Amino acid sequence: MLYFSFQKLEIYQLSKELVKDIYKLSSSFPSDEKHVLVQQINRAQYQLHLILQKEQAEMVAMRKYTLLMFRIAH
Repeated sequence: MLYFSFQKLEIYQLSKELVKDIYKLSSSFPSDEKHVLVQQINRAQYQLHLILQKEQAEMVAMRKYTLLMFRIAH
């Protein structure tokens, strides 16, 4: 299995557990509320993963840029 560095972050691991808990909780919602609320909750929790991935990618890009600028300067 391919792992990315953000997947090693504790907050990412905690968010995965939170996602599982949210899915369990939302499955117990009343059927008339289930569709709209579950969709909103699922989108919100999915956004957390996307934000973590984006932030990690930006950090890696910034490190590479900084290293490149350091090499050019010296």
